[in-house]
Amino acid sequence: MIDSGGDVIFAPSIFRNLVQPSGPWATNQPQWSPDGRTIAYLKRIDGVTQAWLVPIDGGSSRPATRSPVDVEAVAWAADGRGLIFRSSPGRLRERQEFEREKLSGFRYNDRFVPGRSNEPLPTGSMQAEYSFIDVQSAEVRSARREEIARLNAVDLSRPEGSPSLARMVSVRSERPGEWPDISRLWLTGGGREPLPCKADACAGQYYRDLFAFWWREAPQELLILRREGPGRSLTALYRWSPRDGRSSRIFSTEDLIAGCRSLNEALFCVRETSTSPQHIVKIDIATGQIDTLFDPNPEFSSLRKGKVTRLHWRNDLGLETFGDLVLPPEYKPGKKLPLIVVQYRSRGFLRGGVGDEYPIFPFAAHGHAVLSVERSPFYDEAGGKKWPSYEDAERAGNANWNDRWSSLSSVRNGVMAAIATGFIDPARIGITGLSDGATTARFALINDPDLFVAASVSSCCADGDPLMIYGGPAIARERLDMGFPSVFGAKATEAWAPVSLRISAAKVRAPILMQLADREFIGGLEAYTSLKAHKKPVDMYVFDGEYHIKWQPAHRLAIYNRNIDWFDFWLLDRRDSNPAKAEQYRMWEALDEQRGSH
Repeated sequence: MIDSGGDVIFAPSIFRNLVQPSGPWATNQPQWSPDGRTIAYLKRIDGVTQAWLVPIDGGSSRPATRSPVDVEAVAWAADGRGLIFRSSPGRLRERQEFEREKLSGFRYNDRFVPGRSNEPLPTGSMQAEYSFIDVQSAEVRSARREEIARLNAVDLSRPEGSPSLARMVSVRSERPGEWPDISRLWLTGGGREPLPCKADACAGQYYRDLFAFWWREAPQELLILRREGPGRSLTALYRWSPRDGRSSRIFSTEDLIAGCRSLNEALFCVRETSTSPQHIVKIDIATGQIDTLFDPNPEFSSLRKGKVTRLHWRNDLGLETFGDLVLPPEYKPGKKLPLIVVQYRSRGFLRGGVGDEYPIFPFAAHGHAVLSVERSPFYDEAGGKKWPSYEDAERAGNANWNDRWSSLSSVRNGVMAAIATGFIDPARIGITGLSDGATTARFALINDPDLFVAASVSSCCADGDPLMIYGGPAIARERLDMGFPSVFGAKATEAWAPVSLRISAAKVRAPILMQLADREFIGGLEAYTSLKAHKKPVDMYVFDGEYHIKWQPAHRLAIYNRNIDWFDFWLLDRRDSNPAKAEQYRMWEALDEQRGSH
């Protein structure tokens, strides 16, 4: 609201020690000066990210750094006279070496991911350099140890002063050498002996159960934000006092609560409900009361979005999960509706699933019911089994595609729960998905071909060759070590058939729409060509300049509209009268005729 412009800054994505941008925009968190008058932030112009400054009274913004490589993070010094920033000068040397190597040819090795680039990808790990710049004189020096600690502090709301005098929160494993691992929160520092929080609220799987916590110095209490309830569908805030060992729950909600900062007697967080996008709230720690401070989309509350009902179920392995069933705004009881399954997260605002390509409320406005599903827990949580390590658990999940069967049964049982409401026509069900959701969709089309009558996927494919060859040598070794079968040998075809659209195209009955990024579409060519050869209805589009998560608004809009048209066509037998879409419907009608004749 006080500055604009610059290029998109993508969130850093490091896979197998390679920089592989996946598309999401970085969270550009503003850093307030100690006097509250100026904001430091990151801004990218002409291919380089720098730290910029802007006064909050609306004055002109200006660059604060002149780094030859990207500034990756920035923070104010305690006295507000300068900025600490992090960069990786080795990137410049790496680019120079890259240009020299280009002249003589690149050796094909672990740097290559052919499905994403025809050139080696940058190295993921790079030595970071920390610098301090005086905001008045622009003089730059190496950052001191305490300045580096300030930049890297996880919780900037910690009391000022020497970190050694403040109590900190750490996560410690309860049973090392066992997976799933159960962790517990401990208080450390402050010149005292480490103290475990023995309350139930302080124990669980890190990230899956425990995902945010704060130590409050003045009241001497620990705040814990965790997931709980059926399928971890609830977010709850607890307090724990080390003085008497008591804990209490402050509130519990189905809403998504994230990005919290503790200040005085409140938490300031981002909240999403199933029907409202992100807004900033203040949570009173004493009472749990939640008040909205800033809503960037106030007009959204006036839109008619249809009824949302939370459903809970278990998959065939007994793993709990949940989903949200959305009905059209104009729904009349007694009418059977087509159903579209959107994957694979259903926490907070029901926008468009993972990747945001399947617009849930516009689907409902067009007369579809929508089931937004939360992916079931991974196979490693089934039956109370324990493994020596995460790697062993993952191999067990990949063996015989155990985790894929588990995920499919979760989606299937969710669909059955939706049908049991009496609103759904079981003969008109579609499925969508990106990434893991796309894999679940393909697995369903092959192994339960009668369940879904139309599908749309945003990424393709986990077939053997695209994954083990186009993924590059590093991912091939990794996946073999994780328990995936080889793509070579007499049993390769049999082993990959349950997940491969190329091998199992003859089993597929549902028409498939593929809307793929240009950096990924090569992985879908075998599946597309095999489906075509078997006279299966398939339509594929490729989007320029895109990543795993498509980031360009024009592309998102085109994808939204085509997905709406696709499911209207196959589930409602409806066509948009817009003359510009005549060719699209001519092609789809030909696919329908081809399917009928075959």
